[in-house]
Amino acid sequence: MMRQHSDKLAHSIGIGETSVAEIAIGKYIKNNYGIALAEHQQATLVCAIKKICNKFNYPDASALYLDMVDNVVTTQVMELLIDEITVGETYFFRDSKQMALLRNKLLPELIQNKQQQQNKTLRIWSAGCSSGDELYSVAIILRELIADISEWNIHLVGTDINLVLIQQALAGKYSHHALRKVDNTIASRYFSRSGDSYQLTSEIMQMAKFSYLNLIDDYYPSFINEINNIDLILCRNVFIYFSEPTIRDVLNKITQCLTESGVLMLGASDYWGENISGLEKLVADDVCYFQRGVLTLNDIIEAINPDKKKYTANTTHSVTGNRLNAEGEQEIISEVTNEDAQIKLDKSDKLIQVFEQQHSKDSINAIVEASQQLATAGKVDEAIASCKKALEIDEMDINCNYLYGQLLAEKNLTEEAVSVFKKIVYLAPKMPEAHYYLGVLSFRNGNKDRAIKHMMNTVTLAKQKASDAQVLNESNMTYSRLAEIVEHEITIYSEIR
Repeated sequence: MMRQHSDKLAHSIGIGETSVAEIAIGKYIKNNYGIALAEHQQATLVCAIKKICNKFNYPDASALYLDMVDNVVTTQVMELLIDEITVGETYFFRDSKQMALLRNKLLPELIQNKQQQQNKTLRIWSAGCSSGDELYSVAIILRELIADISEWNIHLVGTDINLVLIQQALAGKYSHHALRKVDNTIASRYFSRSGDSYQLTSEIMQMAKFSYLNLIDDYYPSFINEINNIDLILCRNVFIYFSEPTIRDVLNKITQCLTESGVLMLGASDYWGENISGLEKLVADDVCYFQRGVLTLNDIIEAINPDKKKYTANTTHSVTGNRLNAEGEQEIISEVTNEDAQIKLDKSDKLIQVFEQQHSKDSINAIVEASQQLATAGKVDEAIASCKKALEIDEMDINCNYLYGQLLAEKNLTEEAVSVFKKIVYLAPKMPEAHYYLGVLSFRNGNKDRAIKHMMNTVTLAKQKASDAQVLNESNMTYSRLAEIVEHEITIYSEIR
């Protein structure tokens, strides 16, 4: 959106000089995206601003800045500006020492531990994934390491704030330069040449999901953006843009996303000299990485929202039946959430057994609370079993159905999850969260048009909610923020052919 007399307005707030406006834009980007450009990078910022002004007919940087602070700058403008100032240069199997450690030690140990636990689920997150080279490199390593990979539930997710790079990752097409560290045997096995570019095979591309996420702004861990219970987090060469306070905040949130014994690997340029709370620093083969210790109940409670609000359906579709009053609900939840930090999760199992024996509607909320704690600790199968038992008490309970659907989606049980979320939409047609999951699952099934339709419904319904109201089962994620995130997802999906 443009306005008249931008120079006069700019002068009135003290940014009449273009150079000052560019500095103000730099501060805006730092505050909203966490990208703190060093002094030697200012020329890159100036060049990027000029390109944006020319492309979108802004008379000068002052006019662009005013649109930013008035929140009328378009998403497309900000996407392209971020694209211009962030370095997306990456390639397959970058940093040979770290990749060797992943291939020879960390991933084999993780796979072995999962096999011993009879839990063939792996969850890996590439935070700041750029064009996907890193995450696809991990996918290739897993293909080489796991003989029975078709029997595993592999969840690889890459996130970035640069939508242009995410779209490149989803296309899976790379230059010869990006493959310069790829062994010829691996290249011939997982890439096909098309002119001057190389196309990843579908078996590798289907292993990974890519989405928009702002590390300094968005809430995580989270079920809704699938950043939870992560076994391995790769956050390499991301902190070069962040200030020290921002790095501390991001590291704290990242730590909460790791499962017990989960591993965090930073880039060599991201080395953090200070201790990271909750993580142990380890060194192997001259490579530093961090590992989370045994989770206490307090760790798990901190990773979810202890003040979750129950979803209330509209009057037409509300579910009847006796519910806990506010006082009674708080008493039961307190038995779960106020345990000493050293008590193990079997407490949640025992609580579920007690409430199941009561076989009353009043016990469902407590079972759902305990089930979410189990899920947050990685005990997804146990959480699913508990949800099923709760639904035997009241099959129409929306909160229990919603958690059940989330867990089925996490296990890649797509058809079952779709059935649950369709049921929720019937019971509560104005529930944005259910429409969102139907969009995600539709895209997973290859139906892009249906996915976009559900995503658009999500945005419409989320914007009808109070802007500061919280999304179900999500601490600190408001409906207004959900709408913004889903709008980014729509942009990504729309570009996929």
